[in-house]
Amino acid sequence: MRAVRLAWRLQRWELASLIAFVAAVVVALVGIGWRMEQIQASAPECFGDAHGPAGSDQGACEASFMAYSALQQIGPYAAVGATLAPFLLGVILGPPLVGREIEGRTAAIAWTLSGSRWRWLALRAGPVALLVLVAMVVLGLAGTTLAEQVAGGEPGFDPVVPPLPLEVARGGLALAIGLLAGTLIGRTFPAVLAAALAIVVVMSATSIGIDAWMKTEARPVPQAFGMAGASKIYETGLRDDGTGDVITLAQYYRTPGVDDAAELPPPGMTLVVWVIPAAEYPTWMWREAGMLASLAAAAAAMFVVATAGRSPGSP
Repeated sequence: MRAVRLAWRLQRWELASLIAFVAAVVVALVGIGWRMEQIQASAPECFGDAHGPAGSDQGACEASFMAYSALQQIGPYAAVGATLAPFLLGVILGPPLVGREIEGRTAAIAWTLSGSRWRWLALRAGPVALLVLVAMVVLGLAGTTLAEQVAGGEPGFDPVVPPLPLEVARGGLALAIGLLAGTLIGRTFPAVLAAALAIVVVMSATSIGIDAWMKTEARPVPQAFGMAGASKIYETGLRDDGTGDVITLAQYYRTPGVDDAAELPPPGMTLVVWVIPAAEYPTWMWREAGMLASLAAAAAAMFVVATAGRSPGSP
């Protein structure tokens, strides 16, 4: 408890602001998702099994449809808070933890009084890391109902509300990068800016890498089936009904004698799309979470090594 009280005293304004922000997002996620479920439960004859209107919006169901639709449109705005939360917590809480001590030239005193730099690090970083973990778990759980309602109860790529594993992995990565930036730079405000930039770069690179990986594993299926649901589509092409060979539309239009204005598909061929089905989203979600967790572990290890070797003097 002493470590928790110390962490609170040293970062009380940041902690209070972020706790209030997380609480507001949790209330919004739970409240909107719960209300959408209540609307469905109060008029089961108006809604189908896919969490959406099952018929006409006239008559007795009109009021229920309008209320449900309004919440369905508001829901993504609440989800933005859940998406931003892990990065805000990491950028705001991470850099000052060591950086402020170095900038204020109090690191030498703090490390000496603690008797061990490792003990000091555990007592200072432990409560903050635990807070971020708890906040991410609560946000992930709070968004479950809303995610099901907005997405129609089906898994799909580009979810409106980040699932729990991604929330935890992103929070851990952002905090580790923030801690590392604060230790290396030794000045709080520049470290915050550097951490924010590093997070944007790392997340962008990860997203590009995952997308390229998915593209290599996409497979061609008839267009009528591949366009269903929130699947990930990468390319459109044609399949020869006789041989089963597939080519992209770009390859087809490069074929000599092909009329660019010709109707598709040509006789004897079927339109196909290279796709990752929406049902495979959980697999790719766990792969992305694993990549982010690995990067977080690497950044955390670098932070520990940097802190152990950091001079407590001026930055």
